[in-house]
Amino acid sequence: LFPYPKPQESGNHEETQYFTLRTDAGSTLTLQAVDECFSFSALHYAADDLASKKHNVELQSRPQVICSIDAQQLGLGNSSCGPGVLEKYLVNKRQLHYRIILK
Repeated sequence: LFPYPKPQESGNHEETQYFTLRTDAGSTLTLQAVDECFSFSALHYAADDLASKKHNVELQSRPQVICSIDAQQLGLGNSSCGPGVLEKYLVNKRQLHYRIILK
């Protein structure tokens, strides 16, 4: 989690083919893309936890890892305080179907 002035989602990884989560006891869960790459983040906070707080000190870390899997994610430059993102980074609005394998 990046310490932005106001809590928000962070730690996103783009163009991911697979990742593995491992517990302290050594158990693992692997998520693998079948056709298309995906993006993901793995934090001790749910998106609602981050959106509902005004300051990082208000956050309470969860014991679980919250894994968010997305087709794509629009980055900074969303016209909220300046120009939008460059055209090459736009997220196209279209229906997507993803296949993943959990091991």
